[in-house]
Amino acid sequence: MIKDLTKQLVEKFTNELKQPYNFEKLRKNIIEPIVVYISVKLYPYFLVIVLLFTSLLSLSVVNIVLVVKLLLRKI
Repeated sequence: MIKDLTKQLVEKFTNELKQPYNFEKLRKNIIEPIVVYISVKLYPYFLVIVLLFTSLLSLSVVNIVLVVKLLLRKI
């Protein structure tokens, strides 16, 4: 009995969410604010990670160039 009731309830809920008006309302009022909030809070961390990655990459390239130059001098 409870299984049938919950099954019907879930089915009605999903059918209501699938309607364009309800889906748009859910997206505008719940999903978009959450995504914006998370992106604003995490932006500084992403920026730091990107800066660290680029600095490491540039240092690695410089290191490889120096090693190749040293090896070529010895030949």
